Amino acid sequence: MEEERTSYPPPRNSGPGSMCPRHNLRRGPMGECVICKREREQREAERKKKGRFIVPTVSIVGLFGAAAVIAFNVVSNQKPASAITQSGSDEALEREGARPANAAFEDEPERRVRPTEVNADDQQGTEEAEPEARETKKRTRPTKEEVAAARRLVSVTMYYTDRCPVCRRAIAYMREEGISYTGQDVENAYAQRENKILNPKGSVPTFKIDDEVHVGFSPAGLERRIDRAAYIRAKRDL
Repeated sequence: MEEERTSYPPPRNSGPGSMCPRHNLRRGPMGECVICKREREQREAERKKKGRFIVPTVSIVGLFGAAAVIAFNVVSNQKPASAITQSGSDEALEREGARPANAAFEDEPERRVRPTEVNADDQQGTEEAEPEARETKKRTRPTKEEVAAARRLVSVTMYYTDRCPVCRRAIAYMREEGISYTGQDVENAYAQRENKILNPKGSVPTFKIDDEVHVGFSPAGLERRIDRAAYIRAKRDL
């Protein structure tokens, strides 16, 4: 019997003949069950299918890009006939002492642009909208109320035996605190097999709290695990 020991999900036996923890089917010679093998083959087929389209697409995009660069260089090196005519006219006018048409305002002082006046109501509306936008942007963490609501949805499964005093103390604590849980007596062969998948030593109590495994019991340790699972649930629902 163990008091408290926190552990991560243990490595599972992946040899031939063992049970697949995802689909509860027996693994074949390659260490995969029938469903896992089918999913792997589908992923490989999709990856090969995508690879056949990536190379032609990249080649086509490269050809179009090269053509665009060549066309841009040709257009940039050509000077419009109207510009050449206008340039020649301006040079002739300068030789005669006249001012070219496009130099009409070269000697005039630079005009100052009057700043646009902002309506007070529009400015107030903008100032009110900015905090709301900042609040929406910062909304990456759940509130305490959301975590408390998610805590009631956390799934707690306890693997125990009636001969274990630590298990009896854990059950009494959860009943006293109103923590909903599902009990699995390891005297049952099915529950014992599940407990060894989660905890290879097969010791009790073992808790499965959502997707995490907790071995042993102490009130503080159990509460931390449940709070963590509730926070993950609330953050996922944002």
